[in-house]
Amino acid sequence: MKQLLIFSLLFALFACTSNDKSKSEKLQISDNVISLTDSIIYITSNDQSVYVGKRIFPESNLSNSAAKRHLANSEISSVIEVGDTIFVFLNNNLLISQSNETFPKVNDSLLKYHYPKAYNVEIDDDLPYFAYISSDKDELILMKDRESGEFLWEAAVVTDTILTFMNGIKIGSSKESIFERFNISGVNKSELTIILDNARYPSHIWYEQYKSELNNYEQPSISILLRIENNILTGILMDGWLCFKDSGILLLDKWNDN
Repeated sequence: MKQLLIFSLLFALFACTSNDKSKSEKLQISDNVISLTDSIIYITSNDQSVYVGKRIFPESNLSNSAAKRHLANSEISSVIEVGDTIFVFLNNNLLISQSNETFPKVNDSLLKYHYPKAYNVEIDDDLPYFAYISSDKDELILMKDRESGEFLWEAAVVTDTILTFMNGIKIGSSKESIFERFNISGVNKSELTIILDNARYPSHIWYEQYKSELNNYEQPSISILLRIENNILTGILMDGWLCFKDSGILLLDKWNDN
């Protein structure tokens, strides 16, 4: 489909800006890797992604009781630095992909009367029902839930300043404001990638044995990648499979083939 091809190309261009150092930190899964305190592992039925990094938050010497209290009460479960990528694991509703009040609002009326003022809007009303919102700088893909009528965020690439996410995150935001929002400290890089993910999603992480302490927030969730260049947010990528596969390399291969 034309819209999916456009999205893939945008995704490829955006993904290739990620620093190779982060990719080089991926390792084949092994008992030695699992034993590393700050390893993060995502596993599907036919794939696995392993990241080994350094924990920024919370401190690494928490007692069992302190770790349980932290996970039960903190909306930010952990922050882990992996090369030039920082993973932020959230224990709240900020990443839910349907009826998320902190994402730009999308409904039938807005698709008809509001979004066409700045975007091309295409509707595929075959089941499943998809809405494609695009411009030279942005590409949004949403699916309409048959029962509720609500739109589910499937994927997005955003590089324009029009849209605002999560109560204040938009293109042009400063690195400092994002760091403050997500409790990131001790990182002095001016160019980096931040990945926001649901705290329940990793197959292995340091708090795995305490996951029962996490709040049971709504599912499904979408992962968000924030690209910082020269201390400014220049790109937002949203996809439910960001951490589960090396999608950047796969899509870059497709781009090179065209």
